[in-house]
Amino acid sequence: MLLNTSASRSTLIGADFFPTLTEVMAIQSTAGHNLFPELRSLVWSCEREADFVGCEAIIQASPRLKAFACEESRKEAPERTWPTLFRTLASVQSLEILELQARNLGPIGPGSRTGLALSYLLSKPNIRQLLLPDQVVTSTLVMISLASARQLEKLTLVESTPSIADGSAVHCTVSSDRLSHLSGTPQSLRSILAGESGLKALTKLSIIYPWISFTWSFVRQFVDLIEKGCPILETLELEGRIDDAANLETHGIRAGFAIAGLGACTRMRRFHMDIKSNGWSTSPVPRDFNPSDSDWRCLTSQWPELQEMWYDLGRESLNDEEYKPALDPAPRATINTLTAFSRSCRQLKSLAVPMSATIHDTRAALQDDILPFSDSMDRMYFFRASIEDDAVEELAMLLLRLTRDDVELYPTELDDPDSTEGDELDSSREMNWHAAKKLVHFTRRARPLGAQASAS
Repeated sequence: MLLNTSASRSTLIGADFFPTLTEVMAIQSTAGHNLFPELRSLVWSCEREADFVGCEAIIQASPRLKAFACEESRKEAPERTWPTLFRTLASVQSLEILELQARNLGPIGPGSRTGLALSYLLSKPNIRQLLLPDQVVTSTLVMISLASARQLEKLTLVESTPSIADGSAVHCTVSSDRLSHLSGTPQSLRSILAGESGLKALTKLSIIYPWISFTWSFVRQFVDLIEKGCPILETLELEGRIDDAANLETHGIRAGFAIAGLGACTRMRRFHMDIKSNGWSTSPVPRDFNPSDSDWRCLTSQWPELQEMWYDLGRESLNDEEYKPALDPAPRATINTLTAFSRSCRQLKSLAVPMSATIHDTRAALQDDILPFSDSMDRMYFFRASIEDDAVEELAMLLLRLTRDDVELYPTELDDPDSTEGDELDSSREMNWHAAKKLVHFTRRARPLGAQASAS
């Protein structure tokens, strides 16, 4: 440990070994003042009990500490170490940001020392940002303290070991009127969102755990909770996996679009829903998650500020090089959904929505009044699409009228149709898309310099 202990300023220059409490206190007694009076941020890796003791000593010598992060231990720390660390952190009045990258805090149930110490720490009035293991939602005491954190602006709940069992989470009504960012695992966020008051200040909500499984019913419930409690939401990210058993569920399917209620979030700017089933699953996506043109038209009319749209559901490729299998059943949305987005979402930058292209639909769209995408549009993705053989030319014409020459058109993760390996139907769909894309590129190159799409 290299220390600069001048009277005017004390800083941590480097860390070649982890000091013990005795070593730090000996240095501090010699210096005659706090070793780190200007230290604002501390990141510590605690893998041994001695590491915890040294960390506590540094915290005690840093009266102006604002941010503390404990990196994930490689092995479970002794239970007696966490309560002492939490009490030491609670003594720092200036602490605003706390990150505990610990997969296992040990028991935090009623009467546990860890739970009691953590709840006391979370009750401190200045905490603005928290990153905690998601197991905290199983402790009533901890959740009560979390609910009372009125200055809280950002909360992240990371996956812990063991995983949260169904029914073990405690519902929490967060009282902070400043909480704008919330992210975590599916079970932990459902616990937070189920609170009675809602999250009136929430602008960003994220579940991005591609390896964690949930059910279609969970997604429906999750959407309902957002609709009721997050009126000014701007960003929604939901990424995960549908487990095999859930693929067979038929109860709870709704008459309309499952996410139609999110239209209540009229400030939506970024929507990202990426839900996969296992590559060997053959069960179809439920009908209420396979929207029609009218479903999209209704939703987009309520999202005028939308900038990014990613909606991808279905069977996952068995490896990253395979063409994404088509949506099963085929997308109910047609190519007319493109014009719905172009008319209603004038700030749109990126669009990814499964659609079907038939000769009838593309010709009908071409005969309608077409409003090209605005100058903000820069990329469009076509995946899980169903493109009929005789619709290729009309599809290319429609894209040319809707997009500028510099808008990137992405077919799938695979750009070489000759390398496609899969069933003949998927191969044909991809070949049709590549044919349409080639027509678009050829026409763009043949246009006079500066020529762009027009509404005529």
